Amino acid sequence: MVEARNSIGYSALSNRFSILAATYPDPTDPPTTSRVLNYIVVDWNPPTNSNGAAVLSYKIFILQSDGSTWT
Repeated sequence: MVEARNSIGYSALSNRFSILAATYPDPTDPPTTSRVLNYIVVDWNPPTNSNGAAVLSYKIFILQSDGSTWT
């Protein structure tokens, strides 16, 4: 909450508010891959520390066979 002050005195308190003091999550361990029938399964462990906010999603980057293109 916040209150203002002037030479006469203090205002009423503001409504309550909240803040999220979070930073980027720690990186995951390197992923592992396995083959199941005609599929490749990519698996990884979640970060050990999400640093104050839940992990909402992941992105997987795959290096193509040309060695320079990421998808």
